[in-house]
Amino acid sequence: MENNNNNTLMLLTGIIVGASAVVFLRSEKGQKVMDILLEKGEELKTFAEENAEDLINEGKEIISDVVASGKEQLSTLSEDLKEVTDNKVSDFQQGIDKAKKELNKT
Repeated sequence: MENNNNNTLMLLTGIIVGASAVVFLRSEKGQKVMDILLEKGEELKTFAEENAEDLINEGKEIISDVVASGKEQLSTLSEDLKEVTDNKVSDFQQGIDKAKKELNKT
């Protein structure tokens, strides 16, 4: 029974608060408050859009820099690997030539 009374009291409180809000928002002061809220909301939306675009552009720049750096490092690594490979092949060929000379002596 007490729970029923609490629910009824909550319902009546909600109705009174809702009705008060409607009366206030339809008044001249309420309209001014709504206009201010709408204006501030629009400013916030514009601010968010502008900053989102800036953040996206910064992200694109960072990704572009990382990709360029990666390509440069990969190119350098590739050149270094080719040089080491060429040196090893040359060393191996010299070893083969040396072994042939030794075999031909006998």
